[in-house]
Amino acid sequence: MRTLTVTGLLILLASASAVAAEPTASGKFTFRDVEYDAVHAVAWKTAGDYPSSQIAVSDKPFDAVAIDADGLVNDADLMAHPGATLMISFMPEDKHVLGITLRNDTGHGADFRCEGSGLLTLSKDDDSFIAGTFACEEHQVSFTAPLLSTPGK
Repeated sequence: MRTLTVTGLLILLASASAVAAEPTASGKFTFRDVEYDAVHAVAWKTAGDYPSSQIAVSDKPFDAVAIDADGLVNDADLMAHPGATLMISFMPEDKHVLGITLRNDTGHGADFRCEGSGLLTLSKDDDSFIAGTFACEEHQVSFTAPLLSTPGK
């Protein structure tokens, strides 16, 4: 069994924080007439009868460890996130956008103008990352979102 010294633990935590804070998204998205700079993104895949992929883009870094703490990523995990968030849901096989939801410190909502094909372009979609661009109305973002682990995918 390996033990970790206090110094080793502090170095590990500092490294993890630095990696988490590095920008993984760019562009802008708007919610309730406020424009946000996209700076961070995470992604996950859902299983079941209707599997889909999700990308969350925010103006603040996500705490991926907290989001994935229970081994199941869902909307409730994002409610505790302190930043504004644009979440894109899409079908993995044809990249058809099912819809987007938005959240900030004043509430949440959806933008039904941003559904369908041709809005999402992916350059990578594998077991590590989902990378690409999303453009619709006043939402134009690029991302390289690390894929969070989810059981049953």
